Amino acid sequence: MANSPERHTAPLEVALMKMVSNPFLCENVLELLEWFEMSDCYVLIQEWPSSCMHVCEFCKRHKSRLSEPLARHIMRQVVQAARHCCDCGVLHRDIKAQNLLINTDTLDVKLIDFGCGELLKDTPYTRYAGTWAFCSVDM
Repeated sequence: MANSPERHTAPLEVALMKMVSNPFLCENVLELLEWFEMSDCYVLIQEWPSSCMHVCEFCKRHKSRLSEPLARHIMRQVVQAARHCCDCGVLHRDIKAQNLLINTDTLDVKLIDFGCGELLKDTPYTRYAGTWAFCSVDM
């Protein structure tokens, strides 16, 4: 049986994904279709666009050399996704090639994996969240 926010507290990742889906969905953010609570984990059911792969794999297939127009097209969509998240009160905190899907037919990009995300706030964040390999300061 699917959980609803009225009956149970949703995990933060689910709550953040719901926030970026309401009141309107952004075409550059992966949609959460449903979620379930199991005895030892949560199951998230998300859309999976056809003909897609992670942007890191897409770059490898292009020998890590994308044309400037293609790179600009991808980055414009990433910025649009990040802006949508912020407009919805969500900070993703782990935007990287592994957390971006690209449809290889249309070149549409979708931001995925809100597991490191937080509610957007006006005060400084005091702990690092995201992939440690990409941490810009020595923690």
